[in-house]
Amino acid sequence: MGPLPLPREHGSWILFAGPAVLGPLLAGAIHPATILAWVSGLALFLLREPLRTRARTPWVPTLAALSGLAAVPLLVRWPLALIGLPVVAAGFTCERVGGPRLASNPWWQLAGTAALALMAPATFLASGGTAAEVGPGAAVGAGVAAGDLTSGVFVQLSGLWALATAGFGLGVLHVQVLVKWVRLSESELTPWVRLATAWWFPLAAAGGTALVWWMGRAGGTPPTGSMVPAGVWPALLPGVARSLWTVAFERRQTRFKRVGQLETAFAVLFIALAKLLWRF
Repeated sequence: MGPLPLPREHGSWILFAGPAVLGPLLAGAIHPATILAWVSGLALFLLREPLRTRARTPWVPTLAALSGLAAVPLLVRWPLALIGLPVVAAGFTCERVGGPRLASNPWWQLAGTAALALMAPATFLASGGTAAEVGPGAAVGAGVAAGDLTSGVFVQLSGLWALATAGFGLGVLHVQVLVKWVRLSESELTPWVRLATAWWFPLAAAGGTALVWWMGRAGGTPPTGSMVPAGVWPALLPGVARSLWTVAFERRQTRFKRVGQLETAFAVLFIALAKLLWRF
């Protein structure tokens, strides 16, 4: 079959692994369904590279079949999860049509981050960490019956997806700022140029944090009470602080391996804080 084409963007691995780890970590358990969700998601993640490069390889049908077979038991148990299939299908269609140029578009990369963030609610649900029994004083991780995805459960899964998108998406925006600054010399990177080229980064960080704060206080459909725990929003504060520091002080970067290591550290910090603060 030849070697498996692996994603060339090293940062994409943390964008997949982060949400995949966050879900069961918040649920507090790993079940056989969690393993199936990991296998199905990983096969889809690996399928992106041969589709993006339009490589003719038997890995394409193999990975597609593996992802589908692993997902069948999950879809039988929770049919509402089928709503994620159009998102996946649309993403792969755009990758196939747009090719490498679309893949390098910053807004498409952010959309891809949101798609990968679906692994957080998927593995959270598969690990039994649903909101069916969640309320003031209730324990997270009670599970949900087969086929029972109430509107309340769906509300909380949507909130977790938004939290994961905001937490991991800030790293994508940070890299986009640094890539834009590579074209400039250090002398050209004046305070005004910093502000003019990266003002949207702290704005997006503050907006994402405000959204998660609001979701923790907005009345959700019973029995959840809210979309995310009211106290989880500070998990995004390191990203907000980094966005402000980037615009004010960060130097022009050319060593992107070091940048990738830093992004991984921030992703791990976000996961740790989200776990610590995930209390309804």
